[in-house]
Amino acid sequence: MSVWKAYGTPVGPGADGPLSLVYEETIEGLDGMERSRYWLLADGWTMGHAPCVENLAAVVHVAQQAGVLVVGKELSAPDLVRLQDGQAVVPELLQRTRGSWHPTDLVNPPPQHDSPWRQAIWHGGQGLLARPDTVTASQAATPAAEPLDQAGQ
Repeated sequence: MSVWKAYGTPVGPGADGPLSLVYEETIEGLDGMERSRYWLLADGWTMGHAPCVENLAAVVHVAQQAGVLVVGKELSAPDLVRLQDGQAVVPELLQRTRGSWHPTDLVNPPPQHDSPWRQAIWHGGQGLLARPDTVTASQAATPAAEPLDQAGQ
Protein backbone atom coordinates (compact mmCIF):
# COMPACT_ATOMS: atom_id res chain seq x y z
CA MET A 1 0.00 0.00 0.00
CA SER A 2 1.26 3.44 -0.84
CA VAL A 3 0.29 6.69 0.80
CA TRP A 4 1.18 10.30 0.00
CA LYS A 5 1.28 12.30 3.19
CA ALA A 6 1.24 16.06 3.37
CA TYR A 7 2.70 17.29 6.63
CA GLY A 8 1.80 20.82 7.63
CA THR A 9 -1.10 22.80 8.91
CA PRO A 10 -4.59 22.55 7.43
CA VAL A 11 -4.87 24.27 4.05
CA GLY A 12 -7.07 27.30 3.66
CA PRO A 13 -7.07 31.02 3.07
CA GLY A 14 -4.58 32.68 5.38
CA ALA A 15 -2.84 29.41 6.26
CA ASP A 16 0.89 29.75 6.64
CA GLY A 17 3.80 27.67 7.77
CA PRO A 18 5.98 24.94 6.30
CA LEU A 19 4.61 22.12 4.15
CA SER A 20 6.33 18.82 3.35
CA LEU A 21 5.15 16.13 0.97
CA VAL A 22 6.18 12.58 1.89
CA TYR A 23 5.59 9.37 -0.04
CA GLU A 24 5.22 6.33 2.22
CA GLU A 25 5.44 2.85 0.75
CA THR A 26 4.36 0.05 3.06
CA ILE A 27 5.59 -3.44 2.24
CA GLU A 28 5.17 -6.76 3.98
CA GLY A 29 8.41 -8.48 4.87
CA LEU A 30 9.06 -12.19 4.67
CA ASP A 31 8.41 -12.36 8.41
CA GLY A 32 4.86 -10.98 7.91
CA MET A 33 5.72 -7.64 9.52
CA GLU A 34 4.92 -4.44 7.66
CA ARG A 35 7.71 -2.02 6.97
CA SER A 36 7.58 1.47 5.53
CA ARG A 37 9.96 3.40 3.34
CA TYR A 38 9.68 7.18 3.11
CA TRP A 39 10.66 9.65 0.42
CA LEU A 40 10.66 13.37 1.11
CA LEU A 41 9.23 14.69 -2.19
CA ALA A 42 8.84 18.35 -1.37
CA ASP A 43 10.48 20.50 1.21
CA GLY A 44 10.91 24.20 1.50
CA TRP A 45 7.25 24.63 0.52
CA THR A 46 5.06 26.94 2.55
CA MET A 47 1.29 27.02 2.93
CA GLY A 48 1.29 30.79 2.51
CA HIS A 49 2.75 30.60 -1.02
CA ALA A 50 0.01 29.90 -3.60
CA PRO A 51 2.28 28.07 -6.12
CA CYS A 52 3.19 25.53 -3.40
CA VAL A 53 -0.48 24.86 -2.62
CA GLU A 54 -1.25 24.67 -6.38
CA ASN A 55 1.50 22.04 -6.70
CA LEU A 56 -0.04 20.16 -3.78
CA ALA A 57 -3.44 20.22 -5.53
CA ALA A 58 -1.85 18.84 -8.72
CA VAL A 59 -0.08 16.08 -6.77
CA VAL A 60 -3.32 15.18 -4.99
CA HIS A 61 -5.09 14.86 -8.35
CA VAL A 62 -2.37 12.64 -9.85
CA ALA A 63 -2.31 10.46 -6.72
CA GLN A 64 -6.10 10.06 -6.80
CA GLN A 65 -5.95 9.07 -10.48
CA ALA A 66 -3.33 6.45 -9.60
CA GLY A 67 -5.42 5.12 -6.69
CA VAL A 68 -2.97 6.32 -4.05
CA LEU A 69 -4.41 7.46 -0.72
CA VAL A 70 -3.55 11.06 0.23
CA VAL A 71 -3.72 12.12 3.87
CA GLY A 72 -2.72 15.22 5.76
CA LYS A 73 -1.03 15.17 9.13
CA GLU A 74 -0.52 18.24 11.25
CA LEU A 75 2.93 18.79 12.71
CA SER A 76 4.37 21.78 14.51
CA ALA A 77 6.43 24.21 12.45
CA PRO A 78 9.65 23.37 14.35
CA ASP A 79 9.15 19.65 13.63
CA LEU A 80 8.61 20.36 9.93
CA VAL A 81 11.75 22.48 9.80
CA ARG A 82 13.68 19.64 11.47
CA LEU A 83 12.32 17.20 8.86
CA GLN A 84 13.22 19.51 5.98
CA ASP A 85 16.71 20.09 7.40
CA GLY A 86 17.32 16.35 7.76
CA GLN A 87 17.46 16.56 11.55
CA ALA A 88 14.42 14.30 12.04
CA VAL A 89 13.01 11.25 10.30
CA VAL A 90 9.36 10.58 9.49
CA PRO A 91 8.82 7.61 11.88
CA GLU A 92 10.01 9.78 14.78
CA LEU A 93 7.63 12.59 13.81
CA LEU A 94 4.64 10.30 13.27
CA GLN A 95 4.36 10.03 17.04
CA ARG A 96 4.16 13.82 17.28
CA THR A 97 1.29 14.53 14.89
CA ARG A 98 -1.33 16.82 16.37
CA GLY A 99 -4.26 16.02 14.11
CA SER A 100 -5.34 15.36 10.56
CA TRP A 101 -6.51 17.43 7.63
CA HIS A 102 -7.70 16.64 4.13
CA PRO A 103 -5.46 17.71 1.23
CA THR A 104 -8.02 16.06 -1.09
CA ASP A 105 -10.39 18.95 -0.29
CA LEU A 106 -8.24 21.03 -2.66
CA VAL A 107 -9.50 18.90 -5.57
CA ASN A 108 -12.87 17.60 -4.29
CA PRO A 109 -14.27 19.88 -1.59
CA PRO A 110 -17.09 18.61 0.60
CA PRO A 111 -20.56 19.67 -0.59
CA GLN A 112 -21.31 23.32 0.19
CA HIS A 113 -17.73 23.97 1.39
CA ASP A 114 -16.22 25.28 -1.82
CA SER A 115 -14.73 28.75 -1.92
CA PRO A 116 -13.29 31.18 -4.47
CA TRP A 117 -9.86 30.61 -2.85
CA ARG A 118 -10.07 26.83 -3.38
CA GLN A 119 -11.28 27.30 -6.94
CA ALA A 120 -8.33 29.59 -7.70
CA ILE A 121 -5.86 27.09 -6.19
CA TRP A 122 -7.39 24.19 -8.14
CA HIS A 123 -7.38 26.26 -11.34
CA GLY A 124 -3.65 26.87 -10.81
CA GLY A 125 -3.12 23.16 -10.16
CA GLN A 126 -4.95 22.27 -13.37
CA GLY A 127 -2.70 24.69 -15.23
CA LEU A 128 0.31 22.76 -13.95
CA LEU A 129 -1.26 19.47 -15.05
CA ALA A 130 -1.95 20.85 -18.54
CA ARG A 131 1.69 21.79 -19.16
CA PRO A 132 3.30 19.63 -21.85
CA ASP A 133 6.21 18.71 -19.56
CA THR A 134 3.89 17.33 -16.84
CA VAL A 135 3.57 13.56 -16.52
CA THR A 136 0.08 12.40 -15.56
CA ALA A 137 -0.72 9.18 -13.70
CA SER A 138 -1.92 7.46 -16.89
CA GLN A 139 1.25 8.47 -18.76
CA ALA A 140 3.42 7.25 -15.91
CA ALA A 141 1.66 3.86 -16.02
CA THR A 142 2.12 3.53 -19.79
CA PRO A 143 5.59 2.60 -21.05
CA ALA A 144 7.07 5.25 -23.33
CA ALA A 145 7.56 4.29 -26.97
CA GLU A 146 10.86 6.15 -27.02
CA PRO A 147 13.37 7.32 -24.41
CA LEU A 148 12.24 10.33 -22.42
CA ASP A 149 15.17 12.46 -23.60
CA GLN A 150 14.03 12.00 -27.21
CA ALA A 151 10.31 12.56 -26.62
CA GLY A 152 8.92 15.52 -28.48
CA GLN A 153 11.85 15.81 -30.90
